[in-house]
Amino acid sequence: MRLSATQIWQLLLLVVNLKQVVLAQDEPNCGYLKEASFANRSNVVDLNEHPWIARVGYETDRGIAYKCLAILITRQHLLAPAQCFNEVALKAEPVRWVLLGDWNPTNPFMERDCDARQNCNQVPLLMGIDEIIIHPNYDERMLANNLSILKLIQPVTFSNFISPICLHARKTISYSGQYFIYAGFAVNEKIGYKLKAVTQLQETMRCRETLMRQNYVRAALAFTVNPLCGNSNQTTPLVSGSPLMGVNVESAKPQSYYLAGLLQTMTNQNNSVIFIRVQPHIEWIEKSTRIETSTLPTIIPAHLVRYEKHTTRIVNAK
Repeated sequence: MRLSATQIWQLLLLVVNLKQVVLAQDEPNCGYLKEASFANRSNVVDLNEHPWIARVGYETDRGIAYKCLAILITRQHLLAPAQCFNEVALKAEPVRWVLLGDWNPTNPFMERDCDARQNCNQVPLLMGIDEIIIHPNYDERMLANNLSILKLIQPVTFSNFISPICLHARKTISYSGQYFIYAGFAVNEKIGYKLKAVTQLQETMRCRETLMRQNYVRAALAFTVNPLCGNSNQTTPLVSGSPLMGVNVESAKPQSYYLAGLLQTMTNQNNSVIFIRVQPHIEWIEKSTRIETSTLPTIIPAHLVRYEKHTTRIVNAK
């Protein structure tokens, strides 16, 4: 039976209102959730909804190109797919910046964005990247550990339009058959707003079939399936790195979003989406954002990106 968009949102609201009893420590004020925005079935994200989504900027002959997204998790760190920082590609188009607080990609980043009701955000913040930490066990062909941590040149100040998502889920997460929200910018940059959608995650055998259809043969045949696969009610492809989000609930009310995954790829074929798992890597993420990364060994040759007084290094966190 195929559910309508309205039925999907109603089911999602029912799921997140179930009582959750297993608590985990969370960062204060993370995962901002406004119930009115959460319950809104529109696929257009409100101006201050999901304020952790940032656009990763690459230097090109045509100016800044935003080809991946990164998710703010602390005042100075973001999480992004490791696939966004291919060493060969970076030689031609080095990664330099992240743009935080943006909503309308058709608008110059030096200007405020306004929605149809003429509500406006603050001017987006363009920040330099100091360092990129690639997961030490990243395996491109197996779609395993496809994560990296971006360290900004300085901490950001949180606001209504720039704030982090929670890393911790306050319950044991069940993925198969469950509904999650994901959001981000469209690959088509002519779409002038952020988008959101609902996906129902597939059980393991269906995920293997999805991976095979997308020619991820080694990942599909692996003993353990590393990615998460789903079917979406969204037909517009979103940029890699778009967050897959679950909802923390307290006293039967949705309280905050937590990060369940990052979008790896999305196709129009059966509206299939493939996500990178985040929750199994919480310990590595927290360790990597605590330590002084300048003491870590460089496993792959460092790709240098020069600022006036800053250098971006790509290192391995082993």
